[in-house]
Amino acid sequence: MSEAVEEFPSNTAPEQLVMVLRRYREALRRALIADDFSPVPPVANWLLIALARRSGTVGELARRLDTTKQAVSRLADQLVGLGYCRRQRGTANRRQVTLSVTEEGHAAAGILVGAIERLDRELFENVSETDRDAFHRVLATVTAAGTPE
Repeated sequence: MSEAVEEFPSNTAPEQLVMVLRRYREALRRALIADDFSPVPPVANWLLIALARRSGTVGELARRLDTTKQAVSRLADQLVGLGYCRRQRGTANRRQVTLSVTEEGHAAAGILVGAIERLDRELFENVSETDRDAFHRVLATVTAAGTPE
């Protein structure tokens, strides 16, 4: 039985990405708590940051985040509950909902971005600028390859 386990490669790319993502999630959670903000469910961090960059409809945000409208709507429910985001119904089309960040949400997004920048500096401290640039190019290429057009 132990021979079969040895046939599997160790430290696959997905395993490594999950470990890095866990570090970011924990850093984001700790940063919000340290500044007396309510922590955001991990997946909602990215929606909050996207909203701070630019408001949008549920459909627009779903496309920007490469997820479903249902997922954006569920995450928005959580952000609205925390006071980080608000919904506005369209005047011409009442079914169209625009999400925007509140002042509190904008401040929380700033804390999240600051935590990301700090962890980036820590993680890439011993990585050359050339390797860092190559890493970002590879991530962009891999991400684009998995995104439907």
